Amino acid sequence: MLALLVSLAVSPAFACKFATGSAHEVVANPDDTVAPTAATEEGVSIVRGVGPQCIGPSCSSTSCDGLGRIELSLGAASDDVSAAENIGYRLRVVEGALPDGLAIDETRRADGIADGTASLVLLWIDEAEDEQEPFDFVLGVTPIDEAGNEGEELSISLADEGRAAGGCATVHGGGAGALALGFLAAAARGRRSRGARVTPTVVLSLALLAGCHVTSRPGCDVVEREVADDDALGDLSFTVTDLVAAAAGTFTVDLRDAAAALHTTTVSTVRGEGPATFFDATYTSVETRRLGFGRDTLMIGVSCDDTVEVPMTIDVVSTDGAIDVSGDALAWNERTEDPPLITVAREIDPATDVIPPPEGDAEAGHIEVQYRDGALTSVSAWWDGKGGEYEQAIEGP
Repeated sequence: MLALLVSLAVSPAFACKFATGSAHEVVANPDDTVAPTAATEEGVSIVRGVGPQCIGPSCSSTSCDGLGRIELSLGAASDDVSAAENIGYRLRVVEGALPDGLAIDETRRADGIADGTASLVLLWIDEAEDEQEPFDFVLGVTPIDEAGNEGEELSISLADEGRAAGGCATVHGGGAGALALGFLAAAARGRRSRGARVTPTVVLSLALLAGCHVTSRPGCDVVEREVADDDALGDLSFTVTDLVAAAAGTFTVDLRDAAAALHTTTVSTVRGEGPATFFDATYTSVETRRLGFGRDTLMIGVSCDDTVEVPMTIDVVSTDGAIDVSGDALAWNERTEDPPLITVAREIDPATDVIPPPEGDAEAGHIEVQYRDGALTSVSAWWDGKGGEYEQAIEGP
């Protein structure tokens, strides 16, 4: 789980900190077959990013101004074996549109449990600006105990109407700044021609209209290029040849479907045709402007990791014919760590690939095989249903 540490270099302020729950880990336990109870909705709070508050030339900001957050209060799920704090919650978008910058597709434990209430906080960079776009979506929350048993999904409607622009916009050829300068020029001309008195307060107010307050934050600049299999890859400690060697091979594993049936399956991956693509990421600064004067810096934890993508061919075939997925795939490193975690993924082709069918309507699907240091660590396949929901088809070993 990504932990955010945010601070603003305006007037002195404490760092903005939110503790988020740890990733949920599942440990197989054949004696635990009872699913946890469903969570219940108790309360929702939505906070959007906001620009500095200014009175005359004096502006104030807090270290959390650039963060959007959704705070969920749930009646915590319960289980016959797992303690409440050890129950994870899978979050997914059932339908609708998320706010820009927010991504939801994870399973995590609650940020806190108190008096039977589980707290979950969703954070995103919403920009320290007064203008915010609306959003409206339905969040699915499924409790999962330590053994992987899944309870009933809770659907929560989340919506915010957003806010209209009220600050400084950068407009080519003029805009608010040019208009204000025009007022100043007119005032000056009027003073010369008619003896009109332009007070310091008027000049200051108009000057404020002419300026923009600048907020900078760190970001990533990514340059994409094709590479040979033996080329050095920026900050990565391995080459494409090394990645392929760590992710290639043939393994036999038992995979479970949604009905808990086991399928003895052979998994094989080899280098595919075509060049690899390297994404060279470097830190950069992103600036936004609004009405006012001054400059501040939003300090957030940004990870600009180099990544390489390699064409592969994958074969996942069970002895009973329930699983038969073969064809082109794509491999990439998840992080810059050594040895890297490598994911090999393929979009399911309903015309040629076979995996256990979904319970509902599905538009597409995908399969992922993960390796580390030459060993297969996991296999999972999902059906991608309408509205963005996911339905797991197989998993293991």
